Amino acid sequence: MSTEAEIPLPIRSPVRLAYLGQTGEAWRLAIKTTFLTVITLGIYRFWAKTRLRSYFWSRLTLNGEPLEYAGSGLELFLGFLIVIVIFIPLSMLASFGAVLAGDSIIALIALEFLPLIVVLALLPIAVFRARRY
Repeated sequence: MSTEAEIPLPIRSPVRLAYLGQTGEAWRLAIKTTFLTVITLGIYRFWAKTRLRSYFWSRLTLNGEPLEYAGSGLELFLGFLIVIVIFIPLSMLASFGAVLAGDSIIALIALEFLPLIVVLALLPIAVFRARRY
């Protein structure tokens, strides 16, 4: 006779993922958002991504519960502007610095690593902004 007690394992139900959308709806939305993106010269793409994500997420169900996308086009657009505001001046600084550095190898190497250092410093912020949903 064994003194060890058997511990029952919990019964896990299978995960059910289902898509409840219709192909025609998705195509109409994709064509409409593409058209608006083209006529706005790409500015609408942030709102198009949001509309498409919201559409697809709302039609996906996990164990009968629909998913929800809570992002907004304005948030994506502001994130893009933040990147532009940081990287255009940084690139200009590195380029002008390279011209001013002349033949100084140390200065050129430092200017090459400057954008990398800034990117590495800002990476945690970017990851947080990208994954908060």
